[in-house]
Amino acid sequence: MNSKDQQKLDTPQKIKWDYAPIADANAVQADYGDLLVLTILGELYGLNLDTGVQTKLCEIVLPEIDHSNDHEHFGISKFRLCSSFDGKCAAVVIDHGQIGLLIETSCGRIITHLNGGNYYEETVPFSACFIHFEGRNLFIHRTDWNRLDVTDPASGEIITNRLIAPYGSQEKRPEHYLDYFHGKIIPSPNNNQLFDDGWVWHPLSVPRTWSIKQWLTTYPWESEDGNSIIDFPLGDNWNLPACWIDDQRIAMWGIPTWDKDEEMEMRQDSGVAIYGLSNSQTTIEKSIPFANKNKCNYLFSNGRNLYVVTDAGTNIWDINSEQQVCELENFNPQIHNKHTDTLIAFNANSICILPLSAIKFNSIE
Repeated sequence: MNSKDQQKLDTPQKIKWDYAPIADANAVQADYGDLLVLTILGELYGLNLDTGVQTKLCEIVLPEIDHSNDHEHFGISKFRLCSSFDGKCAAVVIDHGQIGLLIETSCGRIITHLNGGNYYEETVPFSACFIHFEGRNLFIHRTDWNRLDVTDPASGEIITNRLIAPYGSQEKRPEHYLDYFHGKIIPSPNNNQLFDDGWVWHPLSVPRTWSIKQWLTTYPWESEDGNSIIDFPLGDNWNLPACWIDDQRIAMWGIPTWDKDEEMEMRQDSGVAIYGLSNSQTTIEKSIPFANKNKCNYLFSNGRNLYVVTDAGTNIWDINSEQQVCELENFNPQIHNKHTDTLIAFNANSICILPLSAIKFNSIE
């Protein structure tokens, strides 16, 4: 294959967007297409990536963003769209903000209003994700800085009702009280575990996972003090890119560094650490250092490869060999559609798609 053919394979297909500017988008597998798109006017569109057909589904009144708490380090408040895999329900939340909406995409009906609390909410993305559990679409979301709940979109009811007494600083800490700021949450591929990129005072980053299955079927306080909770090494930064590789491995940006006494320094070196989850603890199975200092924005994986999206482009690594097998300059996708194994990048006025099957990877010796 000559270099010209290679360039054609690695060039993303561009789809022009003719409607209001795009605010966010989400991969789905719906009857209306492969992508659910939110515009700045509150319109939701379905996009079929094969045909390019764009179908308007509904229109909602977006909540107002309060930019008074925007923070240079933590991030700027902005809308984020998340959706069930079948695209029938979605949530529009404000990252680094307090509120959001859970909606039915076919008509724009508001299922429930979301409120994640107003205690240092600017420090974290709005904890929100969908799972498919025992045949149902369920929505996990923050209802306070230290509490997550699960709502059934079919009824709008919270199904994780549990009592945790309030706590004053001069009192004895109540049973099940969690002194932890929930952050970005990501379900495992089988939807049985949840990754939470949260923090605690000093402040320190304390990523953790726990069993969704035990939470919903056995112990209602699993997210607070359940025996399935596994804490990752402490760090000094949260809101870092992370993804599940499979149901037992997680990739996170930032390689932890220990001093000579094997006590962790509160920093993460440039690169990706791959953690294995077993026996109620985490171990670093692999670490992939990055010599360049480009900011990492997203991590994706299809179980075999790791896609590292930086300001300069996308680096694709073979996980087993820890070797880079491809570099896509100036292509900065925000979405990985796992069902089609496609990378998707978008801006206000266009969408670019790149099927990974079209890429010629470097051989591994």
